[in-house]
Amino acid sequence: MQRKKIKNKKYFVNWLIFIFLILIFIYLVYIQINNIFILDNIKIYTEAILGDKPGFDLNKTALTFGRVVPGNSASRGISIKNNFDKKIMVSITSEGEISDFLSVSENEFILIPNEERNISFSVLFPKGSEMKKYKGWIEIKLKNEKN
Repeated sequence: MQRKKIKNKKYFVNWLIFIFLILIFIYLVYIQINNIFILDNIKIYTEAILGDKPGFDLNKTALTFGRVVPGNSASRGISIKNNFDKKIMVSITSEGEISDFLSVSENEFILIPNEERNISFSVLFPKGSEMKKYKGWIEIKLKNEKN
């Protein structure tokens, strides 16, 4: 009988330790998620046409550069404003075939509440690049600032 009580006690202690470890794990995951929590994720269609004559495209819903002559560049800008009541980290990435030719003036920075920053994007196609429409996306992530 004594052995059975000891065995039950060990079983109970092991379960308590297991539950305690699970709670610690959940707490650590919660902290990690809050530190990297994405407040907003904005995707903007981006394109440029590589051609023999320059041309403009001032689309207001996309980041378009119009027609660019090989060896030349084109630039466009956007404004990013922090409408949150806390500091945020802004991270800008690009994807698609245009991303090899696209550069951004800043791609990781912090904005304080109500701060607004103008960001410039440029495309530069070297001579010898294939004449075609280059498409892709700009992704702007607004995240909680890590303290």
